Amino acid sequence: MDVIRSPSLTPKLSAWCSDEKARSAGHRIDLGRYAITMQSLRTLASAGARAVMISCYTPALLQSPPQSPSICGGDPMSTTAKQTAAPFLYRGGLTPTLSVASSGSNLTVTASQAGFTMLMPIWGTALNAPSASTQIPF
Repeated sequence: MDVIRSPSLTPKLSAWCSDEKARSAGHRIDLGRYAITMQSLRTLASAGARAVMISCYTPALLQSPPQSPSICGGDPMSTTAKQTAAPFLYRGGLTPTLSVASSGSNLTVTASQAGFTMLMPIWGTALNAPSASTQIPF
């Protein structure tokens, strides 16, 4: 008699396969959420870098005498501009942060999503609160 086709095991096997498929789909959904979040953070960091170059970086360099772009800082974009650049980051009531910091001869624009957590416990906390940054040399 085939063990897999045993009438007593068929319901248990079907339940296990269903649970396994659900877990597998959950892992894929979780990784998909993370990938879209990371891509959105990269997009937001790039948009923030463009905003810094337009609003602070270029005017500072064009002044006479030129000022160091290290004076640029804070959040260069309005909430509406951030929502337009990366709308996915605002799903689920979360709000991303965008900051500009000077380090050495670079301006670093960092976008982060502090409230993001993975849904499946298998991933642990390593992928929680992702961030992406870009640098503008001066």
